[in-house]
Amino acid sequence: MTTKAIHASRIFTPQEELVDCVIVIEDGRIIAVGRREEVRVPAGAKEILAPDTIVAPGFVDIHIHGAGGHDVMEATADALLAITAEVVRHGTTSILATTVSASRDETCRSLEGIANFIAGPNDLAPTRPLRAETLGVHLEGPFISHARRGVHLENALAKPSVALLEQFLAAAGGHARILSVAPELPGATELIDRAQRDGLVVGIGHTDATYDQAVTAFQHGARHAVHVFNAMRPFSHRDTGVLGAVLTHREVTAELIADGVHVDSPAIQILLASKGTDRVILVSDGIAATGMPDGNYRLGTFDVTVSDGVARNADGKLAGSTLTLDRAVRHVVGLGVPPIEAIRMATIGPAHRLGIAGKKGVIAPGADADLVFLSPDLNVKGVMIRGVGPE
Repeated sequence: MTTKAIHASRIFTPQEELVDCVIVIEDGRIIAVGRREEVRVPAGAKEILAPDTIVAPGFVDIHIHGAGGHDVMEATADALLAITAEVVRHGTTSILATTVSASRDETCRSLEGIANFIAGPNDLAPTRPLRAETLGVHLEGPFISHARRGVHLENALAKPSVALLEQFLAAAGGHARILSVAPELPGATELIDRAQRDGLVVGIGHTDATYDQAVTAFQHGARHAVHVFNAMRPFSHRDTGVLGAVLTHREVTAELIADGVHVDSPAIQILLASKGTDRVILVSDGIAATGMPDGNYRLGTFDVTVSDGVARNADGKLAGSTLTLDRAVRHVVGLGVPPIEAIRMATIGPAHRLGIAGKKGVIAPGADADLVFLSPDLNVKGVMIRGVGPE
């Protein structure tokens, strides 16, 4: 077994901040964490010094379509390796490969390819480039609103159908983790019930739902809201709609694209004041252009253009983002969120939503040694995945 001891000036676990501490890692798992005088470092352990550094759990991105010039719906090993290798440079150690609305056959082909990639060998040898782990699939569409479809192709949308969902779940080979749905559509309640039975997190998104329709979805077990404010019925004081329901239901987690483009700062502050940082999850909604220069790219099955880092389709609608989670963390810190709370929004928050907080998104005994090494101003200095890197 390989044993490492990381000596860090600061650790965000992220439930608490520890100073002058040690993390002991054995065979890719954390076996001890605490103050230097409290933790016994095994003889022969490789010691890593991290002065002037914040060590935090690796970021968990539950809504990402691509990076490094590739889209998850390409679903080839080369494409998914490129995506996961790009995001890890920005501190993201786990992702959910997120689809967009497409035909049944295109979606099933993509899901099968992603499932094969997840089930393939997980080679994290020190001689190979690090890559984020693909934890599963987020199905964004096709069961969404025509009125709030954003850039999803209209002819790719589908009415909520349990039979079609079952085909998608079979193609995903047990790796589907989140389903986005517009709860106002006929058949949505039955779809939510079916997804719940299969253990999926149900998120409401790309929706024109009224307040009551959103609450009905929550009553049937939906517990998540997809990129809140974006592709949703606007809020009004006499028609609060889906946003009113999301903001006033404590049990519902809310995704946030904190790139300074998708959501204005006052709206972010309202969301955080309403739900608290423990119920807001930072996501990238990143596309193939993430980490790449401006130009033309694909999002699922359609073309987008990136100019000044902002992605739009031919009609000028926002088409995902080029955001990375390290930038998202710094953005909300710039709005006054304490750094440790911002880190929670990208680590233990999404891990809790997926039900894996004991394994991911936390620095604690038994968790995977997925870590990000940050400068005091929260820039990424290094990344470790299951105990591999940095050396």
